Amino acid sequence: MFEAKVYTVSIPSSGVALEEEHIVREVIARWNVEEGEKHGVAFLTVPNNYSGKTPDIIIFAIDNYVDEHKVEAAIATGAKVMLFFRSHHDEKNTMESEIKRVELFRKKVQNKSFCVDYNNNSKFGEALESEFLKIVKIV
Repeated sequence: MFEAKVYTVSIPSSGVALEEEHIVREVIARWNVEEGEKHGVAFLTVPNNYSGKTPDIIIFAIDNYVDEHKVEAAIATGAKVMLFFRSHHDEKNTMESEIKRVELFRKKVQNKSFCVDYNNNSKFGEALESEFLKIVKIV
């Protein structure tokens, strides 16, 4: 048992990044067990339909589609919004216009949110853990 600053985390699924949503939950669980006591910080995921207080952190994993309205609404809440952009795309499942639209959106929101690139799910988990360490250093 230990005392910790608890950050609530929402992971709104974009529909194309369900595996990444699962990875976020795994990274959070591992972080809380392995690092929570040492840093005095824990992360608590809240359901996507959570209607209470605005979560402290909102994480989006973005591949070849981004729900722009959902991300902009999250940014408007004042929460720390973390956007993880997949840099590697399956050529058989991605149109060039989709990639360009995501790139344009990223440029639009990069000063309003934390944008991180990753190229595979292993790198996604590493990037997420790195961002958690940055949050701990801010505290």
